[in-house]
Amino acid sequence: MTEEEAAARRLLERAITIGDTYGIGVTQRLVRAREAAIAIVDEASARNTELIVLGTSRKRTRPFGRTAEAVLKAARCRVMLIAPPADAFQARIAV
Repeated sequence: MTEEEAAARRLLERAITIGDTYGIGVTQRLVRAREAAIAIVDEASARNTELIVLGTSRKRTRPFGRTAEAVLKAARCRVMLIAPPADAFQARIAV
C-alpha cells in the first residue's frame, strides 16, 4: 500500500466517524483513477448516491479547484462542498 493510499484510508475512516456522529451512513470506497472528478461522479452514479460531500480549498482565481468544479457540473445528485472560511484564506495570503 502506498503512502497516498494509507492517507486516503485514514480520511475514509474519519469520514465514517463523522457520519456516525450525525447518524448518516457513509459508504467508503478507495478508487484509483487518472481524474478524481470522473471517478467521484462515476462511483456516485453507480451507487445511486443522494449526496456527495467534497472537501475543497479556495483558489485565488476561482471559487474552488478543478475537481470540485467538475463534480458540480457532472454529478446527477446534490453536491456539498466544504471549504475553509474565507478569512482563513485571506490570512494565508497575508503571511
